[in-house]
Amino acid sequence: MFDRVSGEEAARSRIKSARLWLLGVGALMFIVDVAFIYSGSFDDLGPEARTFGLIVSGVVFVIFATLALFVPKKPRLCLILGLVVFWGIQLFNAIDDPTSLFNGIIVKILFTGALVKGLSAASEAETILADLEKTFE
Repeated sequence: MFDRVSGEEAARSRIKSARLWLLGVGALMFIVDVAFIYSGSFDDLGPEARTFGLIVSGVVFVIFATLALFVPKKPRLCLILGLVVFWGIQLFNAIDDPTSLFNGIIVKILFTGALVKGLSAASEAETILADLEKTFE
């Protein structure tokens, strides 16, 4: 059992961890997308396609950064939404090219694992805060 100060400190630590997992996945997705866009894969499609790809990738990063911003308010919800957004993107890409689900599967597994680790930290933080609230009412 935690005293109030150490409990709040433990919750803050887990919230920080959850936030970093979200930001890390969002940033890495952006970096991988930019590398892919400039690898030559978009050369045949023209500069408009490259610009559109960068905008979409930037929007996805902003979504993850926004979720990270709200982690202190609703940790578990933010991480669940992060997982939903990540896999929603993967499924959307699979509509156009079903093999895309298996391309880069190791990275997808690692990103999913990172978000699940963040979700675990977020759940622990919410549990600690709920226990503190009950204990120190």
